[in-house]
Order: sequence, then C-alpha cells, then structure tokens
Amino acid sequence: MPLIRSVFQDELDSVSQTLFELSVMVSDSMAKATDALMSKNLPLAEEVISLPQTLAGLTFVVTGGLESFSRDGISETIVAHGGKSASAVSKKTDYLLVGAEPGSKLAKAEELGVTIIDETAFKKLLAGS
Repeated sequence: MPLIRSVFQDELDSVSQTLFELSVMVSDSMAKATDALMSKNLPLAEEVISLPQTLAGLTFVVTGGLESFSRDGISETIVAHGGKSASAVSKKTDYLLVGAEPGSKLAKAEELGVTIIDETAFKKLLAGS
C-alpha cells in the first residue's frame, strides 16, 4: 500500500505542478493582452457618449469597400453617433452606404426605394449637415 500511495502522490504532485504552470502562463497572457489593449488608446465610455448623436434613429446598411472606414469601424461609428448598423436591407433601412464593388444589397435597396449614399454623403450626415 505505501508504494501505491507514493506513486499516486507523485502523480498528484505532477498534476499540481502542471496546473500551477498553466495558471502562470494564463496570467502572463492576460497581462500582455491588457497591456496591448491599453496601448491602443481606445476611447473611454464617456467619450463615446459625448459624441454628437447626428445619426439618432437612422438605420444604415453598408455594402462594398469604404476608403475611410473598416467594416467594424463604420459600424462602430454609426452606433457611436446614435444610429443602427444592420446587416441586411429591409423596409426599415434608412440608408444604404455604398462603397467600391457593392454587392447584391444595392439591388435590394433600389427595389425597396431605400436612399443610397456614398461615403462623402455619409460624412456630411455624420457631421450634421
């Protein structure tokens, strides 16, 4: 019996050591991820709330590539200014923002009579003009 306990204890010690090493690695990874996010100078919630709500109540769908915005960036901008960013054109869509090489959303917007704008017109709306 003592031999079995000894073997079992060795295995238990090995598992404990492995778990400890994993927890150290996870802690290090989390610290690095936090540092990386902090270095990006992301806006604080107060800064986002204080943006002019020039798109309040408006729903946008985006198709094609934009010059000044990434796909995530345009959605974040719309929402930060009070609008809604949708993925599909419907009767509830206020504007279809069209970039380079638009997809099938353009035809759907035309069929539904949705207002179609380019990036320049979007920036004017964003500015409140």
